[in-house]
Amino acid sequence: MECSIGIVTREECHKTTYGAVNKQLTLVSELGEEKQTVLKLRLGECDLRSICKHHEIKYSVKYNHLFGNICCDPLKVHKRTIKKGLREISLEHLKKEKNFPVALVPGKSLCPNCYTKIFVLKETVSGGSSGSGRSEFAPMQENVAELEAVCSALDISPVAKIMKMNTGKRPAALSKKCRRISDSLRRKLASSFSDDSMGLDSDEQIPSFALSEEYDLLINKLKEKCLISNKEEKIKIISLLPTSWSRQKISQEFQVSEHLVRITRALQKTQGILPDLGKRRGHPVRDETIQAVTEFYENNENSRICPGKKDCVSVNVGGIKEHMQKRLILCNLMELYIHFKNTQPEHKIGFSKFCALRPKWCIIAGASGTHTVCVCSYHQNVKLMVEGATLNSDYKDLLRVMVCDIESYKCMSNECADCPGEEILTELLSAESESMPDQIVYKQWVNTDRANMISVMQTYSEFCESLIEKLTELKKHHYVAKIQSQYLKETRESLDETQCLVLADFAENYSFLVQDEIQSFHWVNQQATLHPFVYYYKADNITKCRSLCIISDHVKHDTATVYVFQKYLIADIKENVPSVRKVIYFSDGAGSQYKNKKNLSNLCHHYEDFGLQAEWNFFATSHGKNACDGIGGTTKRQATKASLQRTHFNQIMCPLELYKFCTENISGIVYFFVPTEEVARNEIILKSRFQKCKTVPHTREKHRVVPLEENTVRCYKTSKSDDFEDIVVVDNS
Repeated sequence: MECSIGIVTREECHKTTYGAVNKQLTLVSELGEEKQTVLKLRLGECDLRSICKHHEIKYSVKYNHLFGNICCDPLKVHKRTIKKGLREISLEHLKKEKNFPVALVPGKSLCPNCYTKIFVLKETVSGGSSGSGRSEFAPMQENVAELEAVCSALDISPVAKIMKMNTGKRPAALSKKCRRISDSLRRKLASSFSDDSMGLDSDEQIPSFALSEEYDLLINKLKEKCLISNKEEKIKIISLLPTSWSRQKISQEFQVSEHLVRITRALQKTQGILPDLGKRRGHPVRDETIQAVTEFYENNENSRICPGKKDCVSVNVGGIKEHMQKRLILCNLMELYIHFKNTQPEHKIGFSKFCALRPKWCIIAGASGTHTVCVCSYHQNVKLMVEGATLNSDYKDLLRVMVCDIESYKCMSNECADCPGEEILTELLSAESESMPDQIVYKQWVNTDRANMISVMQTYSEFCESLIEKLTELKKHHYVAKIQSQYLKETRESLDETQCLVLADFAENYSFLVQDEIQSFHWVNQQATLHPFVYYYKADNITKCRSLCIISDHVKHDTATVYVFQKYLIADIKENVPSVRKVIYFSDGAGSQYKNKKNLSNLCHHYEDFGLQAEWNFFATSHGKNACDGIGGTTKRQATKASLQRTHFNQIMCPLELYKFCTENISGIVYFFVPTEEVARNEIILKSRFQKCKTVPHTREKHRVVPLEENTVRCYKTSKSDDFEDIVVVDNS
């Protein structure tokens, strides 16, 4: 059964285009009065008695979607289809324009131009006066013809070009045309009546209606600009508006909040028009927090100084460029930030600000100069195994599984009977076997006649056995490395005025080079020994440090050499910090230089030789990088740069010339020169002492040594350990 609309339009009824419908017809008289009116206007004068659900939805709900996607062009002025900026015609619009001569259909759409002419500028469409004898609606062609006649009579260009302009350019062109017509008409009137008062020489004689049009045009342009502007630009625009306008009027006209108008008015009182909003200052980071973050980045636990002579960056300090030795951050910034928040929760700072405060010389892995060497093989081999197998845990997590407390020496040295041990780790790794490949390939550092990295392929079970074995070996080493680093930090922070903390380490020997050297000079292997010292002391309740560097032509690095260098160190300490009564040494565990029976014997005689008490602490194997590396790198970098610049004279060719150059050109480091003859003389003096030395059992396990008498030392396994062992190191019999 077809409805009335289906019969008139010859469209199929009861379609399911807009959803499921029943096939019953509804009487149009049963619909609401407003809906009946809309249907009659949309379908014309046809007999509407019944309607199906499909046509009811189509011609009442979906009408604008189907028929209102273009301008209906009631004025017949468009040469092309207009689809942008459309506004729907509603019943309210038709009620306002009951006498409009062109039929408007509710649900169809009008472009902005047609909408303005029909509903806003009524005089444009209804044109002409009531006494003209013409219809209230004057066709646009007749209006244009009249305007063309006026322009021709006044010798002004025609208005036809304006009709072809887009709506954006048309208002300005119309205003300009109006001014020309007005000026031409006034000139003709003035010339006809010989009245000079109607001339255009004075700005005061510009017609008020022309100024009004320009004012309206300016306001409209400001409105358009305000709609697409940000907050700062909106404030500048609002500041240009008349002060007589209320906040409500500005808010309505320019579609801004009254709060923004209030802000603008407040800024105008201090800055005038076009005020600057300025940046809003949030919660600034405290100076104490900034200082704490900087120190945290430079902490030896979080970064280590790079020893290379090229490992430096240029920074501006107080308007002066200085070279700072690079420090390599030992983890990524997010891990470092989390560690900072856990260790120093009293400082409030976000991650982005934490990253922004990173000193320029604290670099992350991957940056230039981050190729690191002398890395601990114990740690590195375990890391390579974990990375090769792509395990979800790092080596620290695996260590925590094996022990009760990762902070306990007994647990980490296999002396605790309650630790889970290898069994629980074996179970944990076995549980992941299903998700792991049958063969695991990973890299390892091995030492045969020389160090080399090899590839290892093992089954998963073999890999687990090897990993557990290496983790068992790593436990004690990892604990010692961490504890020694903590003790160094705590000692530096808790120094009193009678103590001095000394860091000692041999730098890599400096090889001399000459710009434009001949070929045979390349094979002359003349070098200089560099031994930096950095000592910390307390003065005026402030921890200060002083950097020294011993330069020598004696290239043998042994205990006797260290002893001679100590003489210069102690003399400098006594001269600059006379209150010091005890020296706390910290160095790596190099067996030929520091960690041997000869040096322990010298330690027993330290008070006798130098008049100061002393103790010696050792870093864990391969964990001895400290501030001394930066002194050696700075010295070699500056010397290398100068050598390459000196092509014809003042070349640096020997250790003594290197010492003279450093003393004259490098600030912040105190240099001493020790000739090989002086070392030789002291070797003779120390020979008898060294002959009485006794071997200290398990020397490698000792990390703190305190002299008790001239022949006895007290040895600790770590610097923070309470357990000790007294050992006789000198045989006086």
